[in-house]
This record gives sequence, C-alpha cells and structure tokens, in this order.
Amino acid sequence: MSHLLDAYKRYKSLLLQLEAALNELDELTHNQKFFETQRILFHEYKNCYMKCFGLPMQLEGLENNLKQLNSKLEGKNIELSEREKLLASRHELNEKIDSLKKEIAYYEKKKPEITGQIPWRLELAQLTTKYLREQGANPEQLHAFTRRYHAYSQLKKELDQALQDLNKAFDDAASNEREEAIAWRITNVTPLSKKLIEIEKKPQYADGFILSLCDKYTKTCMQHASYLNKPGLTEKVQQGKIPLHQLEDLVAIRKQKQEHYRALLPDYVAVEIFDSIHIKGKRTLGVLKTNTEDKIKAINAFLDTPFQTANEEQDKKKLKQLFAYINVSFDSAKITEIYQKAKEKQRSAEVDQIFSKINEL
Repeated sequence: MSHLLDAYKRYKSLLLQLEAALNELDELTHNQKFFETQRILFHEYKNCYMKCFGLPMQLEGLENNLKQLNSKLEGKNIELSEREKLLASRHELNEKIDSLKKEIAYYEKKKPEITGQIPWRLELAQLTTKYLREQGANPEQLHAFTRRYHAYSQLKKELDQALQDLNKAFDDAASNEREEAIAWRITNVTPLSKKLIEIEKKPQYADGFILSLCDKYTKTCMQHASYLNKPGLTEKVQQGKIPLHQLEDLVAIRKQKQEHYRALLPDYVAVEIFDSIHIKGKRTLGVLKTNTEDKIKAINAFLDTPFQTANEEQDKKKLKQLFAYINVSFDSAKITEIYQKAKEKQRSAEVDQIFSKINEL
C-alpha cells in the first residue's frame, strides 16, 4: 500500500472521529435555551463594542471633512454656483454628523447594559456557576459539553495537521499512486468530508460563540486551579475531570481560611500579606489539620513580648523565621518596618498599663 493511500486512510479515520464527536455534542441538548440566549447577547455585545470603537473614527473623519469644507467656504474668490454646492454639501455633512453622534450616544448607553447581561465576555471577568444557574443553564451538563467541545477542537487541529501531511504525501507520490489514492478518496473521503462541512455550518460551530464560551469556562477553571495551587490539580482540570462548581467550592473554602488566618494576625502585619499568598503551616503526618493557627499564635506572642534593643538583629531574624513557618516571606526592609510597628504597639501597651494602675490607686 502506498504512503499516500495510508495518509488518506489516516485522514478518513480522523474524519470519522470528528463525526462521532459532533454527534456527541448534538446529543447534549440540555442547555440549548441557554446557548440561544447567550449567543444573541454575545453578538449584541460584540456589535456594541465594535460600534463604540468604529463610529468615533467615522465621526472624526466627517468632522475633518467639515473643517475642509468650511475652509473652502471662507475663500473670497468662489463662484456663486460653487458656493451653493459647498453649502449643500456642508448641510448634508452636518446631518450625517448629527446622526452619527446620536448613534454613538445610543451604543455608549447600551454598552454597560449589555455588558451587565453577559459579564463573562469581559477579558478579566470569570464565568461563575451562579451566573450559569441564573441564566437557566445546567452547570454539570455545560461541563460535559465543554469537555466534549474541547475534544472536538483537538480533533480539528489533528485534522489540519493530517491534511498538511496528506498534501506533502500527494506532492511526493508517483502518478500511479496518485490515481489509486484519488479513486479511493472519491469513494471513501469526499462524501464524509462534505457531510461534516454541512454539519459545521450550524451556528454553534460556525459563529465563534461556543468557542468563546468554552474557552472562558476552561480559562476560569484554570485560574481557580492556579489559585488553589494543589499538586496534580492543574492536570486534572486540563483533562476536564473537575467541573467549575467544585473548583469554586474549593476556592471559597480556601479564601475563608485565608480571611480567618489574616484576622488572627495584627492589622499592621495582615495588610502587608498579598492576597496571592497562601498562609499555611505544615500538616502533621496522619492528621488532617495543619499547625497554622499555632504558628500564628507564636508570631503574635513574639510581637507582644517587649523587644530588647541589644537583641534587635537576633529578634528580626527570629521574626523572619516565624513568618516563614506560615509560608510568608518578607524582605529585610519589611521585617524592620514590622519590627518597629510592633515596638510602637508594645510601648503603647506599656503606657496603657501604667495609666490603668494609676486609675486603680
């Protein structure tokens, strides 16, 4: 069997896989109403932002034309007939400018309204389970659809590569091999290829909406996985094994814990720890809990204990080490700043104690 015919058979095999993938997608009809509504909003959003970008440029061009017309009308040696033509052109241009300004105002007003209806389209926004449910979607079924859609997209990439290999094999093949392969293609590949082309003309594959939605879903899941930073989690998310709502639950638990840990620390310390930093101690072998709270208590006790000037450098090193126990790293300048603030708090506490004793007399 020729190398070219092998390439055609490989291509047909991928086409059959693609057909199966499309059939699987068509079976997932649970969110069709959601898809239809979101597709309309998607294109309204896209059109609105294109208008807000393009119309001001058109307006600028018309206003420049108006300036040129006005400059011509200021000329002294213009014949009456020419002046009348220029005035008529200016009137027409002013009407276009007024109409364009109204259109710009309409889309500028509409932009925040449509954005509020489809917030996931914003570059920095995330897709949320809450939004999906509010819009009538089934998050579990959407996860299944997204997983299958990405499998379909991967097959499309493999087909593109297979087609490149096929074209190269065709160029390298002898004439008799080409004739044999072409005859096989006409019977085995061409009808299937035409069938798939027609299927892919459906709106869900042709207009870019589903691709955008599925990409946002996956991107949001990956952002959650990155935040959680657990071993093996990213790989599982990439494989579509963990749905969005489960990741959101894990993120909520993590954030709640982080807020709790920050609340245990003095304000002047907590404010210096970035949101991206996960405060965490070590997990004791065989025990589900970590020693994080104990380590935070040790930090607080150290900061509350009056510092001795002679031990300043040693205390700073100790403080840096205590923070390291909860996965927080500060440079020397920041450690010095925290040390000085703790010292001020200690002095203030000493003064309060003195006044308290005086009041007791």
